[in-house]
Order: sequence, then C-alpha cells, then structure tokens
Amino acid sequence: MRAGIQPEGAFERLGLRAGLVPEPLFETYVAMMAARTVMAGRVRHEVGDVFEADLGEGWDLVTANSIVHHLEPERAVALLARAREALRPGGSASVLQLERAAGNQLGALTGMLFFIISRARTYTAGELRGFFEAAGYERVRARRHRLLPGNVLVTGRAPRR
Repeated sequence: MRAGIQPEGAFERLGLRAGLVPEPLFETYVAMMAARTVMAGRVRHEVGDVFEADLGEGWDLVTANSIVHHLEPERAVALLARAREALRPGGSASVLQLERAAGNQLGALTGMLFFIISRARTYTAGELRGFFEAAGYERVRARRHRLLPGNVLVTGRAPRR
C-alpha cells in the first residue's frame, strides 16, 4: 500500500520538490484533511506500496511520519534507504514518531498497543538515528519540541555524491 501526497505548485514556486508518504491506514483521513485545507486542489493522493512503488528521484524532502513504529528494524532501514534513493544529493529525510524513552508513558503505552496490533513498537531516538545511519544518511539529528510532547523528529541528509 502506498499513500502519497505530492503538492502540485506549492513547492515549485519556491524551487523545491517535496513529497510525503503517510501511513497507509490513514489514506481516507489524509485525503479528507487535505481537501479541507489551503492545499485543496494542489494535492495529489496516491495509494500503493512504499516498498514496491516507483518513488521517483530528485526530491528535496521525504517524510515518513508515524510509519516506522509499524516496521521491524530491518524494514525501517529498508524504507529509509528507499527514501534516500529518491532524494537529490543533499536532500533531507525526516521521521516524526512517538518516542519510547524513560519517563514517557505515552510512548511506552502506545508501543505496547503497536506491538499488539502489528508486532512492532515505538523506538528510542537512538534507535531511529541508527536506522538513518544504517540507511546511508549523513548529519543525522534527533530533536524534541515542547509542543509535541512524547515525540521525536529525526532528520538526515542524503550524501552529496
């Protein structure tokens, strides 16, 4: 299953190409929310398999938000490697996930739910950074934001060939 949002015109005005591959289970939700925002009419929604579909190339940004917790570590690295291959040299990738960290009850409880549903789990920031590094990214960083408690944003850059 591949669900994708590719802005048509919004990023081109800035000279960028950007794409988002959201969690497949939210395909209808994403389409509905996009239709209700300023992106209405500028968003194309596709369904397919992120491990099989042609992701294209030359993207400036690839995001995989709330997906990695459904994947075993090897599959998470494979997904990030596919995303890196779709990026232009020096392009960025990001993953926003609930974090399994000491004192983060939400991350721990959600991780248990994810395990029951899909045999996956939440990951620590260190594990997510490791996935990026194993997938060949450079300048890998993890950040937390006070307005998104319990979440971690991990970013990395595709090597400049």
